[in-house]
Amino acid sequence: MTNNILYVFDIDGTLTPSRQSMDENFADWFREFMHERNYVFVSGSDYAKLQEQVPADILRDAFEVFACSGNSHWVFGEEIFRNTWTPSETLLEFLDAELHWARWPAEKMCSNQIEIRTGLVNFSTIGRDCNSEQRAEYHAWDQQNHERKKIRADIIKHFPDLECEIGGEISLDIYPRGLDKSQIIKHLPDLPIYFFGDGIKPGHNDYSLASVLNPPSRSFPVLNWVDTWQQLQTL
Repeated sequence: MTNNILYVFDIDGTLTPSRQSMDENFADWFREFMHERNYVFVSGSDYAKLQEQVPADILRDAFEVFACSGNSHWVFGEEIFRNTWTPSETLLEFLDAELHWARWPAEKMCSNQIEIRTGLVNFSTIGRDCNSEQRAEYHAWDQQNHERKKIRADIIKHFPDLECEIGGEISLDIYPRGLDKSQIIKHLPDLPIYFFGDGIKPGHNDYSLASVLNPPSRSFPVLNWVDTWQQLQTL
């Protein structure tokens, strides 16, 4: 390494456009910048989705990769650890009821609204199979109507043993307390961490990790992958 800093990145919305591949020019620059640096990825998505978004060599050369908010731990393309958790029928029935009472119009809903991943459940009223235009429409609507914020409050109220955080543009991540992104700290070497994420604010799924960092570690809230690129260039 050229320095003693460990660079940690969220992926969706931080290194890539939401649910899209990494920009080729940014990827070329990222390879060069990280050539003698150590970097880590931590994402709420599963590893298969990360493979769709991040070039294979960049994903492979990461010091470590944490999928499913740290509940699935990968090194050099091999999963070395996973947390197993099965959501209760009570929770799944509760989420079905939330879909029934959702304010987002039923005729605009897509499929894959309740996705069970390693160690968490990802919930979206519009559904993860929406296209880019539908995703953008829902995100703009949610910014005004705060549907996810209200559903999050309902889940926390009825399931005090669970955490629920807003993830990306359309969904919520639900998991047992303590199994959020902050759990990756115990797997990392004792180095200063620079963490970049687009959800570093209370109630969002990058905040748990950012909130446990102490100087000289620090977090870098970003607006999107372009902002990440610009902030990296200033370091």
